Amino acid sequence: MKKFFLQLGLLTIIVILAALVHYLSFDAERLLHKRNLYLLQPQSDVHIGVLWPQNPDVQGYINGLNLALAELEGDKSFPYHIRPHFAKETPDKAIVWNFARNSRIAAVIGGLNTDTVKRLAPLFQATGMLFLQSSTNPLLMKRNIKLMLEVSYPDMYHAENLKEIIKSLRLNKIALLYNQQSIYCRGLKSLFLYQIKKEPEIDITSTYPFNGKFQIEKIYSDIENTDFDGIVFLGNSRKIFDFLKYARWSKNDKPFIGNEIFDTPIFYNQYDRKIMQHTYCSSYDLTFSRTPELQRFDHLYRDKYQTRPDNFAIWGYSAIMLLKKAILNSPNLLPESLYHSILYSKFSVLGLKFVYTHDGILKQNLTAGKRWLPGKGFVQFLPKKQE
Repeated sequence: MKKFFLQLGLLTIIVILAALVHYLSFDAERLLHKRNLYLLQPQSDVHIGVLWPQNPDVQGYINGLNLALAELEGDKSFPYHIRPHFAKETPDKAIVWNFARNSRIAAVIGGLNTDTVKRLAPLFQATGMLFLQSSTNPLLMKRNIKLMLEVSYPDMYHAENLKEIIKSLRLNKIALLYNQQSIYCRGLKSLFLYQIKKEPEIDITSTYPFNGKFQIEKIYSDIENTDFDGIVFLGNSRKIFDFLKYARWSKNDKPFIGNEIFDTPIFYNQYDRKIMQHTYCSSYDLTFSRTPELQRFDHLYRDKYQTRPDNFAIWGYSAIMLLKKAILNSPNLLPESLYHSILYSKFSVLGLKFVYTHDGILKQNLTAGKRWLPGKGFVQFLPKKQE
C-alpha cells in the first residue's frame, strides 16, 4: 500500500509539472510580455518568422524574399541583420506557438493561403507578432486584427476584373465552378456574385461547388446539359488545368475565365497553347516598365533564377522591404510600432506605394484582366484603369 501511495504521489507531481510546462508554453499573455521586454532592448539582429509555402506554383514568393535578403546583406546603410526562421505553411496552430516561444521574433511573413491566415492570424496577434500576410481576402479584416497587414492586393479587384472580362466578351450566361473547401475560393465567389448582381444582362445559369473529390467527367457532363456561353473557374492550378484540358479535348472552345493562379510559370512555361486558347484571368499588372525599380528587379530576378518574376515574387520581396523601412522609421522593434509605421507611413517598394485603409487593407488596384496569347502568355485584355 505504501508503494502504491508513493507511485500515486509521483504520478501526481508529474501531472502537475506537465500542466505547468504546458501553461508556461501556451500562455499567450506571458509570451507577449516576454517578447515586448526583449524587443525594447537595442538589437543588431531582427528575427522574423517565415511561413514557407508548400504550393510549387508560388515558389516565386521565396525567390523574391531571398532576393531582398541578399540585397539587405549588401546594404551598408541598413545597420541590422534580418534572421529568418522558417516553418511550413499549414493551418496548424503549433506553428504560431513555436514562433511565439522565441521572444526574438518581431514579425512573421507569408500566409499565401487564406485558410491559413484566418486560422493563425488571431493567435499571432495574441502572442504579439506582426503578421504581414499575402492572402488577398479583405473579409478577413472583419476580425479586427490590429497586428495584421496585407502585402498583396485585395480580391475585390479580381472580382471586378472577372465581371469586366465577361462584359467585354459579351457573355450573358455563365457556368460557375468553385472549390467549396477553400476559404479563398468561397470568398472570391461571394465578391464575384456581388459584382454580377450589378449586371442584369449577365446570368449565372449553373453553379458547381466541388471539394477534394474532383470528378471532372461528372461536372463537365452536368455543365454540358445547361445553357452557358462561358465558364468561370475558381480553384487551384492543377484542378483548373485538368478541367480546361478535358473541356478542350471535348471540343468545347467557349471562353474559360480563371483566378490569378492561372498567371504563374506552371502555366505559361509548360502547357499546350491549343488548350489555353480563349482563356482569360484576373491577375496582376506586372508590366515591369512601370517604374525603374521594377525594371531593375526584373533584371536581377531573371539573372538569378533564369525565369521571369511573377506577382508572388513581388510579395516576398515587398514583405522584407516593408519591414526594413518600418525598422528604420520606428523607435524600437516592438511589433505594434512596426505595424503603425507601415500602416501610416505610405512606404514605397519598387516604386509602388503601399497605402492602407485604417484596418490594414491595401487601397491601390494593381490588378488587370488578362487573356492568353500564344508565345506571350497572359497579356492585358482590358483597358488599363487609372490608379
